[in-house]
Amino acid sequence: MNKRLGLLIGLIIVMLVLVACGGSTAVPTATPEPEPTAVPIQEEVVEEEPEVVETAVTNAVTVSDQELTADNTVTIDSVTADVAGWLVVHAQADGKPGPILGYAPVQAGDNSDVVVQIDPAGTTETLYAMLHVDAGTIGEYEFPGDDGPATDAAGSIVTPPFNLTGGLAADPIIMLAESSTLGSYLTDAAGMTLYTFSRDVPGTSNCYDQCAIA
Repeated sequence: MNKRLGLLIGLIIVMLVLVACGGSTAVPTATPEPEPTAVPIQEEVVEEEPEVVETAVTNAVTVSDQELTADNTVTIDSVTADVAGWLVVHAQADGKPGPILGYAPVQAGDNSDVVVQIDPAGTTETLYAMLHVDAGTIGEYEFPGDDGPATDAAGSIVTPPFNLTGGLAADPIIMLAESSTLGSYLTDAAGMTLYTFSRDVPGTSNCYDQCAIA
């Protein structure tokens, strides 16, 4: 009796164990895949060239016919200059600007009533008011050299002609001077030495530009 009871209890235990093992099979849990992270789209950066602003050329000179003053000056009505420069008065030679008679500085921008003292001995009936730039040593007139003529919007040299009304304002005054080394020589009323040039012909001077400066 005890053996049977023991066997029965053992079978019951075995059955309970089998039921417990077979009925609780573990089901693996699937790991959720991470959602894809959105990658921001980078816009292509295009570097633009800086805009170049061109400044219009405004160089201009206005001058009226006039008489040479008692102190040998002429007045230029107005000068508009893109940069600082010079207003240079030229005599006429062969129908165009020739020897330099005098010059005066002008500032960048608008200038009014620019007074230029000139050499009366070299005046011609027609003179030229030519605008030059101050491109070399600032404040020092260098022409021939860096301080060349300025041009207008069309690329033409700014050099309007004007007349000394009634012809020459005054006849040149010739004086005799003495030097211990040179002896007697001729000067004008301002004491400037007078020279002759062998290449001149009657009524026409062939000495201008560098020759006139020398």
